[in-house]
Amino acid sequence: MDKALLIVMAKWHAYGRCKTRLSKDIGKISSANVQKKMTEHTVSVAKFIEKKGLIDISLAISGLGFKKSKRWSNELGIKDFNLQGKGCLGEKMRRQILLNKRLGFYKKMKNIILIGTDLPDFCHMDLLNTLKKLKTNDLILGPSNDGGYWLIAFSER
Repeated sequence: MDKALLIVMAKWHAYGRCKTRLSKDIGKISSANVQKKMTEHTVSVAKFIEKKGLIDISLAISGLGFKKSKRWSNELGIKDFNLQGKGCLGEKMRRQILLNKRLGFYKKMKNIILIGTDLPDFCHMDLLNTLKKLKTNDLILGPSNDGGYWLIAFSER
C-alpha cells in the first residue's frame, strides 16, 4: 500500500464552543468532554495505523493559537500540525492540503485522507479499507447518515 497523509481536522474542546447542539441536552462541560474523548479516540486509531508505517498524521487545529496548538499536538503525540484558519470547511480542507504540500509534510505521498473527530465508531479498518480503495480510485467519500461525509480521500495515482 502507498503511504498516505492523514489530516485530522480537530477542534479544541472549549467550554461552550464545541458540540453546541449536544450541550443543550447534557451541558457545556459534558459536551466539551465528549469532544475531547472523540478527538483522543480518533488520534488513537490514527496512531495505530501510523505505527504500521502506512500513514503520516497532520493535525489541523481550530480554537487555539499557535503556541497552545503546538502544546496540544505534542500532548496528543502528533508532531505535524497547522492551524485551520478561517472560512468554510471546504476552504479549511483545501488550505490544509496546500500547507502540508508546501511545508513538506506531504513528502512524495500520492494519497491524502481527511477526517474529522466526530467519529465515535471510527476504527483502524476504516483507514485500512480507505488505503486499499485508493489503489484503484482517485476519490473516496465516506458517506454519513445526514447526507454529508465523514471522510474524504484523494489519490494522485
